[in-house]
Amino acid sequence: MTSDPQTERALVGLAMVADGVVALADPLPAEAFTDPHLRSLWRAIRQLDTNGQDLNPLTIATAACGGDETYRSRLVVLSGECIDGLPRSSAAAAEYADRLRELHTVRRLAVLGEEVHERARAGASSTDLRRAIDAAIRDQVAATPCSFMSLSDSLRTTLGEIEERQVRGGGLAGVGTGFSSLDQALSGFRSGCLVIVGARPGTGKTAFALQAAANVARQRRGAIAFLSLEMPRRELNHRLLAEAANVPLTAITRADLAAGQWDAVCEAARELHGLPLHVDDAGRLTTSGLRTRVKRLSAEGPLALVVVDYLQLVVPDRRRDARAVEVAEVSASLKALAKELDTPVLALSQLSRAPESRDGRQPRLSDLRDSGALEQDADAVVLLHRPELGLEQNDPARSQWAGKALAIVAKNRQGPLATIPMRFMAEVQRFTELRTSVEERR
Repeated sequence: MTSDPQTERALVGLAMVADGVVALADPLPAEAFTDPHLRSLWRAIRQLDTNGQDLNPLTIATAACGGDETYRSRLVVLSGECIDGLPRSSAAAAEYADRLRELHTVRRLAVLGEEVHERARAGASSTDLRRAIDAAIRDQVAATPCSFMSLSDSLRTTLGEIEERQVRGGGLAGVGTGFSSLDQALSGFRSGCLVIVGARPGTGKTAFALQAAANVARQRRGAIAFLSLEMPRRELNHRLLAEAANVPLTAITRADLAAGQWDAVCEAARELHGLPLHVDDAGRLTTSGLRTRVKRLSAEGPLALVVVDYLQLVVPDRRRDARAVEVAEVSASLKALAKELDTPVLALSQLSRAPESRDGRQPRLSDLRDSGALEQDADAVVLLHRPELGLEQNDPARSQWAGKALAIVAKNRQGPLATIPMRFMAEVQRFTELRTSVEERR
């Protein structure tokens, strides 16, 4: 199949009902549409959008008809048909455009193949055929958007960002997590970066991620996309309320609240209600499905953070025999998503059982489960460790470590490695720092 009429109609219709579609699809030439009427509509849409004019069936058909009133009426009807049943969001525009651009390239290569075949039958030499193929490939490359930026332009942008932060009195390069020492080490969660938080089951990964996400949401710098592949939305809400209200999680899950606790939960709910924290609790997501959901939310406004809980539950688009290869594909897709959206992505990860056979059971970077690609793709890796979980009940050291945790910055491309002492109050699902300065380590 070298055409997709349904996608052609969907993109034209989407341009009329949602803002920013032409920019998301650009550069998509009219030739990417196989339907000549849709091709005319797309040319008109691009021109009207460039001029800042309104995009609706009447204005578009008028611009596309070339003064032919009969044709104009047909185009108005066609435009209305393109709109029917569409969501009023531009989230799918980039995917539609990528699809049509790919099919356009396939058709051009098919034509080239036919031309080469005909010239070969006519007796053309191999040199002439190679020249024809090379010329077609150069044309294809020339039509591909260039993502290179000169050093002078990129430095100007970078200096502007530094100056803006300096005017504000310095501060973090990224969004703050609410954990001051961790923010000091990482300079916050930076745009375009993949941060992995790894821990053994039951350590508190989800609690940590929820707390950080809520803290980022309170800064009102954009929406937070929280994709929970393991825990249903209801349980996440229970944890958010427990932490914010300082009420035991068990009291909330059992609906066994004293009067004062109920008041605290209601007050916490009022505070949380206005936060731009969006939760998707789909139990199974492919990498493309995850990307589509996040881009749909980003089309509605800027994103401040994307959280994936947890990475090993994301399914690659193509299944592989080796689990390590599958996890590597997921990791690479999350890093690519962070760069594409210029948004930090926080991905939670399971650790292997290796720490359990180690003295002290302290995790290492190499313990990231299923693939060494995780430590390669990540811009930063934080390992959560609660020493008391590995100690016997009668071990004297257990009381020393009761309720304590370590946030180990095991990888940090933009700053120091560090070990940050923390307290974890399991009953209310809350992490707090025990020290407000970074303990750097080599």
